[in-house]
Amino acid sequence: MDVMEDASWHGGGDVPAYEKQRMRDNVVANVLNIFLRRTEFFAGVTPGYMPGLEAKHRFSLAADAGMTLSIPLWRFSLDITPAAHYLITDNFEGQRWLYSISGGLSFLF
Repeated sequence: MDVMEDASWHGGGDVPAYEKQRMRDNVVANVLNIFLRRTEFFAGVTPGYMPGLEAKHRFSLAADAGMTLSIPLWRFSLDITPAAHYLITDNFEGQRWLYSISGGLSFLF
């Protein structure tokens, strides 16, 4: 049975439609608050030098953008970081966009 349809928890009767909508909005707002409060967005450029690679140019420049989501678990923090990288310099033929995902587990003290 749906919790929104079971009105026995507040003394009986039917829950008004506006109250059901308000409860749903609160759940959505709380879930978004949990995730967005622990999210960091970043953007920038990354210069680089690639020794020993068969590339057109040894120096490279990439534009980066991504986000980090930190999930606290007791005394630990689980971090997930997806990112997109656009190679501004044409070092590799036919490949301009790179995507990465990284993660980590840290101990908080």
